[in-house]
Amino acid sequence: MKLFLEKITSSGGRVGRLVWCTESAQSVLETPLCLPYTRAGAIPHIVQSVYQDLSPRPTAAMLTLPSLYELPGSAVLKEYDYGIHNFLNMKDQFLYLSIQDPHCPPRSGFNEEKSTSVWTNGGRMKVSVAGYMEFVRASRPNVFESLCDSVSSQTNKLKRVRKSVDRTLRFLDQTLAMRQNCQVLEECGLLGAVVGGDVYEERVRSATETVKRPVDGFVIEGFDLEHSHECYQSILQSATSVLPQSSPRFIHGVYSPGDILTAVESGVDVFDSACVLTATENGCAFTFHNSSSDCVENRRENRGATENIAAEPPSHQIDLNDEKYAMDFSPLLRGCECYCCVHHTRAYIHHLLITREILASTLLMMHNFTHLMKFFASLRDVLRSPLESDYLHFKSLCAFPEHFLHA
Repeated sequence: MKLFLEKITSSGGRVGRLVWCTESAQSVLETPLCLPYTRAGAIPHIVQSVYQDLSPRPTAAMLTLPSLYELPGSAVLKEYDYGIHNFLNMKDQFLYLSIQDPHCPPRSGFNEEKSTSVWTNGGRMKVSVAGYMEFVRASRPNVFESLCDSVSSQTNKLKRVRKSVDRTLRFLDQTLAMRQNCQVLEECGLLGAVVGGDVYEERVRSATETVKRPVDGFVIEGFDLEHSHECYQSILQSATSVLPQSSPRFIHGVYSPGDILTAVESGVDVFDSACVLTATENGCAFTFHNSSSDCVENRRENRGATENIAAEPPSHQIDLNDEKYAMDFSPLLRGCECYCCVHHTRAYIHHLLITREILASTLLMMHNFTHLMKFFASLRDVLRSPLESDYLHFKSLCAFPEHFLHA
């Protein structure tokens, strides 16, 4: 796996191509990139046939260790012996394996000197470096995150944060030693985790020490919804400023358009779509600006879709549980070409939510996923533009401060 940068803008945003080679072909992903979030190798609420027909068609996905470590687990995948791509029928996909699930709130106080805890359907499981590498060897993802002891923003004890950095570096050294002696593991890209909580000095130390190791890229760990925007920006920039320009930077669980743009300006290349599931399970539909062309009129229309609906304040999503949508026969978002917006109305989705029909989640996932992917495509367009004002205009239209978690 290698990142080829095309441009670094004056705002700090990077546009490039993430290239990886398989036995039969070379594949390319454009960055900034959003990896579809999966659970047990599937996008929640969407069957695989629908997933394959989404536009744009996904060519990459994020796998989460908690949803795979217990079942199918190392034993099943080792016996199968054809890797996770074939097991999940995702042969042509770029698959990235993360340690934790970005959709689930972080839990602190459970990691130990020789293991990290993940939460599966069966409860807490302790994952050692040896156990994790056995799973990676059996699954053979394109790239995987090194085992880490990540602490959230709620952890403010300096002693605990320092221990997190030391433990994560030790896990990385053990991972590298095991990788050297196994050809299968050497063929999988390895991302070093940058931890350190909200402590600036420890973030810098973690990044500086990780850079000294022979890794293929970096994951900036430990961000959650408890961060203020100012703290998020400061800590993120402290970590990325140390990282080499030529290496890809991943981040997990970014939950607002504004935070996505802040991360891009800090030099982050790869994100995940866990926010799509969060919004969907809250009964919300994305409406934030996601076009590189001027859609001011389109957004104005969507704030007052019918004469009976009061104009909505600027926001990046609408909560379709609200009774005011019961008589709203407009699409979720005017101009959106997803299946849900072409064929259904806000009133119908509201009806499905109120009657607890599972089709509501499927249709909302289709809309929200398509909307977010278009946002990233438009983001790449404006970053490539020779006019910096194009990016600033795009940012001004979509950078609302609230998180997807909230309506």
